[in-house]
Amino acid sequence: MCALTLVKRILCLAAFPSLAIGGLPVFDVGSDWEKLGQLAAERIHDFQRVSPTVAKLRKIMKNKNVSEAFDTLWAWHSSAFPDYVKELRDMAKGANVDLSDLALFSLKNELLDVYGQQTPDAEESECSDVLVRNGDNHIDGHNEDGEAELANVSYWVKTDDFEAMAYPGQLPGGAFGFNRHGLVVTMNALSPKDVVIKHGCAGKYWVGRKIMDAETVAQVVDFLKTTCHAYGMSLNVGSTRTGEQVNIEVGPGSGLSVHSVDNASYFHANAYLHLNVTEDPHLSPSSAHRQARAKQLAPANNRSGVLAILGDAGDVRWPIYRTLGHGDYAVTLATALFDFNAYKVDVWSGSNPLTSVPLFTRPLPGKPGVELNAGDIVLI
Repeated sequence: MCALTLVKRILCLAAFPSLAIGGLPVFDVGSDWEKLGQLAAERIHDFQRVSPTVAKLRKIMKNKNVSEAFDTLWAWHSSAFPDYVKELRDMAKGANVDLSDLALFSLKNELLDVYGQQTPDAEESECSDVLVRNGDNHIDGHNEDGEAELANVSYWVKTDDFEAMAYPGQLPGGAFGFNRHGLVVTMNALSPKDVVIKHGCAGKYWVGRKIMDAETVAQVVDFLKTTCHAYGMSLNVGSTRTGEQVNIEVGPGSGLSVHSVDNASYFHANAYLHLNVTEDPHLSPSSAHRQARAKQLAPANNRSGVLAILGDAGDVRWPIYRTLGHGDYAVTLATALFDFNAYKVDVWSGSNPLTSVPLFTRPLPGKPGVELNAGDIVLI
C-alpha cells in the first residue's frame, strides 16, 4: 500500500502507469450500472489498491465509534435511497469488488470526521468555482481537485438522464455534471467541525447524487431545506432553461444558505462564506490562499477571465491550479467550463485550461432541439 508522504506517493504513482495524471474516458452506460462497473473495473481496482483514503477508511473501521456511525448511516441510506444503493451494488458486481469498499467511500467525509474528532487530521480542501452571470455571459468554471491517486482513474459517465465526472466506483454527483433538464451542478468540499450521525441525515455524496435527478434549482433548494445533512458542502447550481445561478452552502443538520449570483462574478473554494458554521480548525491552508489569489484576479467577466483564475499558479506554494510537487496533498484532476449561453461544457483533464484546449466538449440541454444524448463526444 502506498504511504502518505508526498515523495512516496509520487513513487507509488509511477509504479502504476494507468495513474499518470491526465485522461478522462467516457463510459456510455445508459441505465446499466453493472456495465459501468465492468468498464471501470481496472480503475476501481487500481484506486482501491493505492488510495491513502481507502486505506485509512478500512483502518478506522476498527474504531468502535466509526463502525457504529457507518452502521447507522448505511442502514438509513439503504432505506432512503434504495435505487442508489442498487447502483453501488451493481457497480461492485460488475467490477468484482466488495460492496463494503464502495459503501465506505460513499460516506468517507462523515466517517473521517467521526474519527478526526478523536485524532485530528488536516481536513480536505478541494475544488474551486468561478461563477459569472452578467448581461453577456453565464458561466460556471470548476476545478475538480482531489488526492493524486484519483488522477486518471476517474471517468466521465453518460447515462440516460445525466452526464458527470465520477470517481472510481462512486455515485456521480460529487464532482461536476449536468442532467437532461439543463441543470448544472458542481460541488466544493467544506469542512464543518461537527458531523450529525443519526437516522434521517444524508451523507454528502448521496445528496450530490440525489441532486443529479432534480429538474429545477427550486427543487434542489426544497430538497436541501427538508433534508437533515450529516456533513457540509458547497453546491453551485445553475439552469440553462431559466438562467438561474446560485451557490448553496450546506451545514450539518439543517444549516442552509442560498446566494444568488446576478450581474456579478463569484469565487468559491472550501470555506464557508455566507453560512455561519463552525469549521474544523485543521483545514488545509490551500483554500484561504486560493480565495485570496482569486480576489486579486477578480472580477471575471467572461470565458477568458474565468480560465485566467482557474488556471492560475501565481501563488507558488498554494496555487489555484494544483499540481504535484507543491507540497499540497491534492491536484487538479479536471476542469469544466459550463457556458450556459453557448449551451456547452468544455472539459480538460491533465492539462491547465489556461494554456491548452479542452479534452472534449458536450452540448448542454436547454437549447431547443438539444437533448441529453444529442451528438457524440467532440474531441478537440
